[in-house]
Amino acid sequence: MRRPVALAVATLLALSTAARARADDPPEGDVEAVKVQGPARHDGGTATQVVTLDPRDARTQPSVGASLERSSSFFGSSDSRGERILSYRGFDQRRLSVFVDGIPMYVPFDGQADLAKIPAELVSRVHVVSGSGAFLIGPNGLGGALHLVTREASETPELRASTEVAPFRAARTAGSLDFRSGPLSVVVGGSLQGVRAVPLSADFQPLPNQDTGDRTNSDYRAVSVLGKATWDFTPKERIAVSLFRVQGEYGVPPGTRDLTVRYWRWTDWESTNLGIRHEHTHGPLVLSEAVYLSHFGNLLDAFDDARYQTQRLPKAFHSIYDDLTVGAIVRGHATFPLPTGEGELAVRTWLGLKRDRHLATADRNAPEVRVATTLGTASAEVDAALLRRTLRGTVGLQLDGELPEQPPQGTAPDGSAALGPMGSLSYLLQKRVTFTASAAQRTRFPTLRERYSTVFGARAANPSLGPEHATNLSFDVAVALSPSTHLAGGVFYSQLRDLIQSVYIAPQVDQLQNVGVGRNVGFELTGRTTLLRKIDLALSATVLSQRTGEAATTPVPNAANPRATAVVTVRPFPFLRGSAVARYRGAQPFLNPDTGVPGRLGGALLVDARVDLDLGRSLRTWLRATNLLDTNVEGRYSFPEAGREVFAGVATDATF
Repeated sequence: MRRPVALAVATLLALSTAARARADDPPEGDVEAVKVQGPARHDGGTATQVVTLDPRDARTQPSVGASLERSSSFFGSSDSRGERILSYRGFDQRRLSVFVDGIPMYVPFDGQADLAKIPAELVSRVHVVSGSGAFLIGPNGLGGALHLVTREASETPELRASTEVAPFRAARTAGSLDFRSGPLSVVVGGSLQGVRAVPLSADFQPLPNQDTGDRTNSDYRAVSVLGKATWDFTPKERIAVSLFRVQGEYGVPPGTRDLTVRYWRWTDWESTNLGIRHEHTHGPLVLSEAVYLSHFGNLLDAFDDARYQTQRLPKAFHSIYDDLTVGAIVRGHATFPLPTGEGELAVRTWLGLKRDRHLATADRNAPEVRVATTLGTASAEVDAALLRRTLRGTVGLQLDGELPEQPPQGTAPDGSAALGPMGSLSYLLQKRVTFTASAAQRTRFPTLRERYSTVFGARAANPSLGPEHATNLSFDVAVALSPSTHLAGGVFYSQLRDLIQSVYIAPQVDQLQNVGVGRNVGFELTGRTTLLRKIDLALSATVLSQRTGEAATTPVPNAANPRATAVVTVRPFPFLRGSAVARYRGAQPFLNPDTGVPGRLGGALLVDARVDLDLGRSLRTWLRATNLLDTNVEGRYSFPEAGREVFAGVATDATF
């Protein structure tokens, strides 16, 4: 990894409550946020949420992924490559569309977007839309969309700086500068973090591949940079340029119970996202055009033993990936009042085209692999608000198409297309209760890895692999009991077909084929209230049933159920604030990757806490702890969760 030579700058932010938001009202300072994620045509329930980032909440976590895990809607676990895999309503991140400021973000080879590598300092909020409410988001949003909105410039120039340490274990430094000057607004920032090791719980029992104390090979170092500039030519025209980059070196802890130990490290991992966006308004019509480039490069090294120094044995390798996505998106939005004067009609369109390319060398002397595919999307929707906007209906249609390119060797892959109708109906009763029903047909095309990877000779490639399909339904209710008390709930159902699953074809050789069906059924409940103007309470719970297999009767492994989160925030004095998050993760089935024997892991309670103290003159300090009870959680078979960690920090904000 190239060592950083200067202090990175960014803003320390952290997660606050996953609250309901009016998805048809664009967030202040971000004209693209709602249009990008596909505005949901309802004001309540759990199918659309906005997760905001608050620098003084116990949900403050170093990464966006860890922050989202503090919501019961999400479940996170580590995998054998050291990546943190999130799932939402039973859909993993390959089946979610992920955007950063309107730019698609995922590794073209495997479709993953490891949000654990995205610093929370750089992101102000995350828009979450379920598969039934995901409109105009482009291809591959089988289960919905996540839209990360980075920081915006404030009205007055502001400089922020912060640092946080866990003595002898970890350190993070961040800062940012933003300003507006006439039609120009600028945000520059970044963060620098280093972790020596991740601790295990004191209750962790030694295993053949892992002793007590620190997690083996769990260190990492990373630097992140954000740059955004927006120029308003006129009140009706603007252009924006953004750059978002993350680079680091990450250890890959071995499986504690694996029969075959892997001594792996991401010697260099980098992600660069560059976007240019132009928006202009002509009467009722708003047009937005964007071009973007995303580059993902990494170097994965496998070593001979736990010293992580030599690569002489046959199992060692030096694998280089170089992935690139280039694309363009054109969006249109027009709103017209109805002749009766008691409503409005909105028309929205999306046209998108992108090309994914994967270039790799599996080892120093291995031949180069080059594969690519092109995906296109055309969609439109009509949204009508009637009866003084108490009744809102939306219908839409999306056409996705894929044209894989012919690889240098092997069978020519087949192109495919999919049509996805969508619709929702929402009713507001007495300005206090909202009922919403939504339905959508979604599609995910195979990743380049699913088509072409041979897994070191243990898998037969399948260039003709087809897309997966899902029919997503949801019914949501939101109730405003008072200005400070809100309840929301939703039930959801997803019927999956043509799932990509492994099929035995020869001794020690499998192949991925479209043979699976699945079913995700569940409900979510959220609530929040304020007591005595000093105590905020937030609750959320999710119950999910996931089944897969030929008859959709086999439980899906590695998904805890049920899940619940309780958040308490107390502000006894203007200068003092404390908060705590209690998370319950229910039991989860697992499948031993070496033996294929199923098992079950028990439930666990995890508690995070935080105390903030304002010292005056824009200076504050804090103390926070994660897994305060030091619970031993084997979050996924062979990959235990971190034990107790305590951090102390200080930050200053200055305006001028």
